[in-house]
Amino acid sequence: MKARASSEQAMAIADLMANSSVRTFVNHTAPVARCGAPFASILPPPLSAGHRRGGVAVNSRLEQAIEAFAAMDIEDAEDPRQTLALAQRDILREYAPAYARWLDAHPDADEGLFPVEQESVDAQRERMAALRPAPDEDMRRWLRVLRYRELIRVAVADFSGLDDFAATTQKISQVADVCVQRALDATGLDKEPFAVIAMGKWGGLEVNYSSDIDALFVASDDVDQEALHRLQRQAPQFIRLISDNTGDGFVFRVDMRLRPEGKMGPLVRTVSQYLRFYERYGMNWTFQALIKARFAGGDAAAAKALIDGTRRFVFDPDRPPETLLREVFEMKQMIEKSLRSKGTEIGNVKLGAGSIRDIEFIVQLLQLYHGASNKSLRSPNTLRAMSRLRAHRVVTKEEYDRLREAYIFLRVVEHVLQLERDLPVRQLPRAPKQWATFQWRVAFALRQPLDTLDLGGRYEETAAEVRRIFGEFFDETIDFLERKHQVRERCPDLPAELIDEHFRRLESAYFLAHPVEEVSRHVELIHELDSERLCRVDVRHVGSTRRVTVVANDYQGEFAKICGLLAAYGQSILSGSSYTYQDTGDMEFYRRPGRAGRRPSSRTRGRRGRQRHRKDQKSRPATPGPTRIVYSADIQPAPAHASRVFSWTDFERDLNRLLGMLAEGDAQRANEELTLRVMEAARLADPGVDAEQVMPPISISVDNESDEHCTILEIRSPDSFMFLFEFANVLSTRDYWIDKVEFDTVQGEVRDRLFVTTRSGGKIEDRIGVDHLRLTVTLMKQFARRLAVAPNPQLALRQFGALIDAACKQVADPTQALASSLDELARVLGAGTYLWEEFLRRQHENLMPLLEGMADLDLGAGRKDLESRLDVALEGQEAPEEALNRFKDDEIGRIDMRHLTRRIERFSDFGEELSTLSDVVLARAAAEAVGETAGDGAESGAWCLCALGKWGGRDLGYASDIELMFVWDAERSLLAQGGEFYERAAQRLSRLIRAKRDGIFELDWRLRPGGASSPLAASFQRFVSYYSFDGEADPYERQALVRLRTVAGDPDLAARVEAHRQEFVFDPRPHDVARIRHLRKRQRSELVTRGTTNAKFSAGGLLDAEYSVQVRQIAAGAGDAEVRQTNTLDAVHALHERGHLSADEFEQISEGYRLLRAVINCLRIVRGHSKDLVIPPADTREFRFLARRLHSLGQLPDEEGAWDRIVQHMRSLERLFDGLSD
Repeated sequence: MKARASSEQAMAIADLMANSSVRTFVNHTAPVARCGAPFASILPPPLSAGHRRGGVAVNSRLEQAIEAFAAMDIEDAEDPRQTLALAQRDILREYAPAYARWLDAHPDADEGLFPVEQESVDAQRERMAALRPAPDEDMRRWLRVLRYRELIRVAVADFSGLDDFAATTQKISQVADVCVQRALDATGLDKEPFAVIAMGKWGGLEVNYSSDIDALFVASDDVDQEALHRLQRQAPQFIRLISDNTGDGFVFRVDMRLRPEGKMGPLVRTVSQYLRFYERYGMNWTFQALIKARFAGGDAAAAKALIDGTRRFVFDPDRPPETLLREVFEMKQMIEKSLRSKGTEIGNVKLGAGSIRDIEFIVQLLQLYHGASNKSLRSPNTLRAMSRLRAHRVVTKEEYDRLREAYIFLRVVEHVLQLERDLPVRQLPRAPKQWATFQWRVAFALRQPLDTLDLGGRYEETAAEVRRIFGEFFDETIDFLERKHQVRERCPDLPAELIDEHFRRLESAYFLAHPVEEVSRHVELIHELDSERLCRVDVRHVGSTRRVTVVANDYQGEFAKICGLLAAYGQSILSGSSYTYQDTGDMEFYRRPGRAGRRPSSRTRGRRGRQRHRKDQKSRPATPGPTRIVYSADIQPAPAHASRVFSWTDFERDLNRLLGMLAEGDAQRANEELTLRVMEAARLADPGVDAEQVMPPISISVDNESDEHCTILEIRSPDSFMFLFEFANVLSTRDYWIDKVEFDTVQGEVRDRLFVTTRSGGKIEDRIGVDHLRLTVTLMKQFARRLAVAPNPQLALRQFGALIDAACKQVADPTQALASSLDELARVLGAGTYLWEEFLRRQHENLMPLLEGMADLDLGAGRKDLESRLDVALEGQEAPEEALNRFKDDEIGRIDMRHLTRRIERFSDFGEELSTLSDVVLARAAAEAVGETAGDGAESGAWCLCALGKWGGRDLGYASDIELMFVWDAERSLLAQGGEFYERAAQRLSRLIRAKRDGIFELDWRLRPGGASSPLAASFQRFVSYYSFDGEADPYERQALVRLRTVAGDPDLAARVEAHRQEFVFDPRPHDVARIRHLRKRQRSELVTRGTTNAKFSAGGLLDAEYSVQVRQIAAGAGDAEVRQTNTLDAVHALHERGHLSADEFEQISEGYRLLRAVINCLRIVRGHSKDLVIPPADTREFRFLARRLHSLGQLPDEEGAWDRIVQHMRSLERLFDGLSD
């Protein structure tokens, strides 16, 4: 053996073991022998420095074993299993002295017992099931040796960290099972129609080391009277075989007092006799005990018949919950009264106040009630039942965690008490010496260093916490039931089910906040609600104020709607509260202060929560009714509205209409309508507010600990008109639910508490911090006053909130940057989601510089400036694709921002800037594509890039695609592969440019010679032959070349392309207008859905304007070069100035074209693509927003008459096109 380790080394190893997650012996002995791990790894975690230095002497052999393990390696061990066995014996001697004494008195029982290795619960059960005594063996001695050997195994595994508490108690229970089964064999009862029913802790598989085992004996209904008498005589023999204390000890003390009539009743009854007794004389405590009934041995059919037959009594759905509650409570009071009379209440771990029995009674009360409808809650095991009660939301997470921790702690303490003398001790020791030893053993059992455990303090805290929870379940509920009784007396004509549900689904705080008379009035108002009347409003005078009460069906954002409508009516909110019905799991009748159920799943939009159904249940509704909100507030008119006269009937009608929109899923409409009304009321109440005004400080504390389901926001701020609405609307806009609110105003200061959850029902934890909430509310209060210029006010508000989120990721306080641009942001964010999603949200690191530099948007960027900035963006980039597209997207967003903020007033300038950007980006992309394809230093020959469509006409708009053509010169190609090379280059160009969304800067090659079936790259020779009067081009393709212009590539080739375009398009030969008219007819019929108006394809749509101009250009262009413009409006001006258009035609085309381009742009801003250009019907909310956008962009003088103006212009354009001559 190697030299012994130093004491410091041994301490270090011991401390390491104490903190290690490896809390088992060898994993426990066999792996050590196989893999050669050091002995230190197999020490039990409790043997830490804290125990060795705790002031209590450790047995010398144990100390030596620890030091030896720390010093030796497996290679030097002569017999590691023997060393481990010695250590385990010493553990047993120190922590289970009763078992150690028994082992000393029975040395022959030691064989094969040590070392104890890890064994699962199932493995133990299978191993013991095979144990049988020898034919000539003394059964009494065999059973006792079996019991002690198996419990020694359990104790060593328990204290060594091999088993947790649940496994330990189940193993003890299984020892009882096998002992009972072998005793049945020995007495011959195993062959009789006789069964043993395990009750109490034995039934729950949670027996203590020295527990009695509670039992019932049952005979099959098939036995006759003589057989029953025989079983009555055999039963005592069975009990004595197990319970008698001989020189070898005892097996288990059998307690039969739970049988009918207790000590006075017969030991054995038939199934029918039991059931008749329970039906006639059974009491709640009887049924409470039967929760734990479990078959333990004998006739399984008889046991099953009895257990199944009692379920209707135990889990009776018609048992009044009030009776159940009172009787369970009175039983616990009787137990404690008896303890007090004996002077043993204090320190009684099992039965005293805050003891194990308190926890068991809480669990069993909930099982008796909820088990009627949910069979999964009927488990006889306390910990398993507790876990299932938590899973079904019957108890809160906090209650579950605290009760479970307390239960295990108290049961461990009870185990240590019993292992001293193998007696069912339940009283804590009082003598100092006994207490010191006891505390050391408990610390070891808890795997906790002794110097960190204040056992007395922890026991007192645990008992106090258990008693607090017990009191909340029982004491508070009794008061709650009395209040419900009073409401029933006040409202005798209301359905009892309505009152019951109101009391079930509102938390205790509501009943503390409202006296019985107010609760009664609330229930009366709720009774008046129906499918048409979604709310009821009750108003009465309270001194100089009014108290308004609203009861209603609950919808997301409803609290904000009530506050907002009060503000719209000019009312200031002073104080009050709002409570929402909760989904209380299985409809609890008991009450605990601060206990809130979960937010009802039925309130989650777009999802339907699971409903729990009850079978055979008459007194409790199968599913919860509608979710309600009870809102109560003291109000007074704002000074500016003091003289305003209105009817509360009108208020109720307006609120009902808003709620109807929410009920129909039209929250957007309700939000938009209410926001406009509140803005107007705020303007009247405080007309002097401006964006530069410093907002009052807001203190917001976030509490995620006090409530299981909700985050509590505590607000302090100087009061201002509609403060509560603004704050609630912010949360509603951000998709949070407000479950409860307590609000007050004290000497001009707001003091509000809001209980909120996310849409999914969780708490607000990471997404909104205290500072972030303060910033959000402060900025949104200012932003709300700017919503008048926003095309869609509520959309602007929602996107502004998201903008604040993004800005806060860049700087701690973005207030200054945002507050200086509120008007512009209202226009941009209220225009639609396109710019926010595709530009602002994507800015990340550049967002704050963008917001701080809004003034930089005043200046547009020319071609040279864009080329210089693109050079910088691409400098040093190994993959130019990413940088090129990022530059393109950022610049598109910048130009869009300039237009929406009206820095670009004229639409033609907007199209010019977008087209110039496209020229720069596509020219660079084409050069990159050709260069990459050719390789370093290679000459590529002559090529050019051509723009067509709106890009060619330099009038691109929002979400425009890019129509293009790639032409190369076969005669000047320096590469042998020619067309194949340029085709690869064109394909590379397609991959270089990525569209963020369908149709937005998406390359469209369809106008190339031959269309989709031809190569992307066309030779100049193919270009010339195709676009000729002897070629393949259709008349519409000749017309499309009106807007062709070259933008990049070889200048000579570009000039030749432009020259051929002029020659072909403006040839004197007449244009085939009949074919163009036929094409438009097909477009009108095939591309327009019947009954809709398409801004592009319908009769009078944009194509009528463009085709009218292009046909006239072709006709006049042969003799007048001035009209050969690629830009539509430039062409219109040229045609008019050169006498080819009358003044009326010029005005109709130019105004109609501008308006339809603006309409299309506004539709694309909202929809984010170019595919759907249907104009919403005039009577829809979508069209109202379209009109507001057109007005915001200066395209309409006002919002009124927008539809008539559009229709008028489309009719004029239709006439102009239809009037074209062939």
